[in-house]
Amino acid sequence: MFRRRRGFGSTKGINVRRLFVCQIVAETLKLPPDDVGDDASSDSLEAWDSLGHLDVIQAIEAATGVKFSMTEIPELTSVEKIDAALRDKGWSE
Repeated sequence: MFRRRRGFGSTKGINVRRLFVCQIVAETLKLPPDDVGDDASSDSLEAWDSLGHLDVIQAIEAATGVKFSMTEIPELTSVEKIDAALRDKGWSE
């Protein structure tokens, strides 16, 4: 299971939800955290293939309790899109 990292330092002006998504993507795809930035996507990360995509979505759902529909899942191909979907569903870190 995913552990929330504590100590992001000052979070003023930082999208903590997006940092949380980056952390989950990095841990799920077994990548160094520095490799998964705000602009990370299935196009930019080799490990984020079709199987990795399902793993990322499952991990996001498990960590947040948010469930995505079968029509939403194929669209959630980047940190930005996952962050927006979580925001739209009312989830915040």
